[in-house]
Parts: sequence; structure tokens; C-alpha cells
Amino acid sequence: MAAPAASAGAAGPDPLRLEHAPEFVLGRWGEFAGIAEDRALVLEAVRRDGLALRFAADELRCDAEVALAAVRQNPQAVVHVAYDLFTERDTLLRLVAEAGEAALEHAPEELQDDRDVVMAAVRRHGHALRYGSPRLRRDARVVLEAVQQCGAGALDYADPGLLAGRQFLLSAVRLSPSALLRAPRELRSDEGFLLEALRVNAAALDHIPGDLFSRGFVLQAMRQQRMAVLQRAPASLCGDPQFMLQVIEIRASAFAYASESLHCDPGFALEAVCINSKVLQLLPESLKHDTTFMLRVLAKAPALWADLPEALLSNETFMHAATWQHPALWERVPEHLRRNRGFMLQAVRRDGLLLRKASAGLREDWELVVEAVRQNHRAFDFAADRLRSDWNLELVALSRGGGGGHGPKRRQAARRRLPNNMREALAEAERFLDSKLKAAAAAAGRWTPSLCANLPVDAWRSVLLFAGAAAARARGAGGGIQMHSSGRPGRSYPGPQ
Repeated sequence: MAAPAASAGAAGPDPLRLEHAPEFVLGRWGEFAGIAEDRALVLEAVRRDGLALRFAADELRCDAEVALAAVRQNPQAVVHVAYDLFTERDTLLRLVAEAGEAALEHAPEELQDDRDVVMAAVRRHGHALRYGSPRLRRDARVVLEAVQQCGAGALDYADPGLLAGRQFLLSAVRLSPSALLRAPRELRSDEGFLLEALRVNAAALDHIPGDLFSRGFVLQAMRQQRMAVLQRAPASLCGDPQFMLQVIEIRASAFAYASESLHCDPGFALEAVCINSKVLQLLPESLKHDTTFMLRVLAKAPALWADLPEALLSNETFMHAATWQHPALWERVPEHLRRNRGFMLQAVRRDGLLLRKASAGLREDWELVVEAVRQNHRAFDFAADRLRSDWNLELVALSRGGGGGHGPKRRQAARRRLPNNMREALAEAERFLDSKLKAAAAAAGRWTPSLCANLPVDAWRSVLLFAGAAAARARGAGGGIQMHSSGRPGRSYPGPQ
């Protein structure tokens, strides 16, 4: 029966219809309009929709260019490619590169045993390994290429003998951590093998059975810097103080995995900080602000003063005790404490030389400076210029053992500024002092630092009392220098005229 004549409205395919539905156009008009045999039209159609190949004439489904264009547009079109093209090695290589698994499935057996063909297929689809020959499914390189493309699922098609190889499995784990699940039972229970697996891929940790997390295994994994192993460690290990101290020594952040009871235990926290100083930053806030605990920390690990929390550095009570134990901590004393008169007054009473740490304003404070000089005569050097020119302060320094870092020179300068009668009194007192020191040295049989440290203080007190009384007699009045029982000059004295 002759084909019906095409009507005016059906003279041929509408280009717009071909653009939007090429498969429909070929299927509708192919059998009577001859378009299924039109190579140019079919080539254009399969470039727009690869599945349109099924309506092409047989000779065009054997055309390599048409078939490759269809498969490139839609890999599922490979099922409509003529079988003859699968027997041509070069064409098959191009088909499997585009369609992978589906193309290799239709290849003849001899080409399924072709290494290049199968490699091209598994690079496109790793599961194409299932259609490779038994020989190639024993080929480690081909199988690993498939694993790299689609993951450990490709191992389901590998030869079982290949999965027994330790090095092959480690290579597979490096590409896909779940490959560990395909390992034989004896390897999955081998701690040495599991540690190697963790070394090549830390994500393999998620595939290790929980009953294998022994003390030794966790420690070895920690030494490989596999911190996540503690997330799966048994609670009994995380609550064992000796074990946790071992892992904290390896890595400070392990402190976060300690049990709640250990986490808040000051004794355990103290040991942890001493073992690994970085733990100090991980302590609970309650311990970070516990002054007693932090003083214990500094007592055991003085070097940690540089890592103390800023909030603790503003605590006066803590800083008094801490700076007394560790003078180096003065480097971190905040400025507002250096300006705090009460804080600095306590400090210089312990160590007069701490006057140098006080603010400029406090170094002009008479009472604070006198307290510092009373404790250590060398503190005179750190007083403000205005006070260093006050001979009363110089006498205080002299009474404490020498008058600053330049004792002899300072004594001469002080003597030149004193009234004549006081100069004479000082000279007489110095002779008295020299005789006392010589007598003490003779009695001891040798000169000792303790004599220098103790005798001058008492002697100079006598000097000042004697000199003050001499000055008062010379002026015919009861003025002069007033002395407290401690030997410290009072605040209400007229001084020499």
C-alpha cells in the first residue's frame, strides 16, 4: 500500500517541533516521510535528544558518528546502538568512555577482557567492573580505579582473593574508608592493620568495631594524632585518670574528652596542666577563676604565668600572692594595679625594689616611697626626682644601710646638705659604726654579709637620733628630726633651716 501523500500541513517536520521534541518528530513522521534515513536530520535530532536514535534507520544506528553523538547526549541511548559497533575496539573505547557500564555490558567477551577497554569503562562508571572479565577483576590497578570512581561498592565485583591482600586493602581504604568493611575478619581484628588503615585515612575510624577500642589501641591511635579516636573510646577509659593523663600528654585537647567527674576535679586538672601547659586554656571557668587552684598551678609550673587568664590578672588578692611567689609575673601586672596605692603599698612593704614597678604618680607619694626605702635602701633610686632631692628621705635610706645603689656618694651628698652640727654628729656616728663592725668581724673571725646587713640598721638609727638631738640643741629648740620607734622619720618635722 502506497504511503499516504503528505498534506499541506504535514509536508515535513517543523523545525520548531524538531528543536523541542526531536524524538516525537522522528517517531511520528519517520515511517512515511523518510526522515529516519536522513543522516543530517537524524544527527541533529540525536544531538538534541540521544534517545531519538531508536527511531533512526538501521544503517544510521550502525554509523559511529551518529551513535557517539547520541550516547554523548544521553548515555542511555547506548542500548539503541547497533551491535556491530560494539565489536569494533576503537569505537567501543569511545562508547565506554561516554556510557561506561552500559556500553561494556554489550561488548563481546574478548573486549570485556581488554584492559584498556575495561579501564576506560570503570573510569566512567566504577560499577562497570562487574562486566569485566575474571582476569581483570583480579587486577589490582583496574579494581582500584573503579574504587576511586564509585567508592568501596566496586569491591563487591572484585575477585575475593584480591581482598585478602593487606597492601591492596590499605590502598583501597586510602581511596574509600568504607573499604575496611570488605576486609576479612582476621584483618578487621588486627590492631596493627587497623592502625595502618587510620594512618592512610582517618575516616576509617568510623568503620572499626567498637569492641576493638582497647587502651593500647587508643594510645597508639592518639600518637598518630587521630584525635577522633577518643570520641569512640569506652566511658571506662575516659574516666580513668591515669589513661587520660597519658593521652593529654600527647595532645592537650584530649582533656575535653575526660569524664565529667575528672573534668571538674582540681587534682586531676592540676596534674593535666603540669603535663601539658596547653590544658590551662581548656579548664572549666570555675577553675580558671579559682585563685587557690591557680596559685597551686603556678607553684608546680611557674612558667605558666605567661598563660594566665586576663580576668585573673585583675584580681588584687591573687596578684599579691602570685607576684610574691613569682616575681616574673610583674611583667603582666595591669596598669590599673600599678596605679593602685593600696596594692603597691603592700608590694613595696614586701620588696622595696618593686617601687620601680609603680606608676610615675605613686613614685612621688612620700609615704609609699618611704615604705619602699625602709624595706630596701636601694629603692631610693626609683623615687621621683623631687623626693630624691629631699635630705630627709636620704637619711631614711642611709638608716636602712647605705642610701641607694651609690651609697658612699649619696652619703657625701647628704652630708654636704646637712647643718654643720649634724655633719659632725654623722662623722662621729660613722666612726662609732666602723668600730662596731670591726669588733664584730674580729669576734666572728671573718667578715660576713650578715654583719653588713644587720649592724648598719641599728647603728644608723642611733646616728639619726644623735644627729637630731644635736641639731635641736644647736638651735635651742625641740625641733629637728622626729623618729618613730621603728626608726622611720615622722611626717611633721621642720628639718634643718
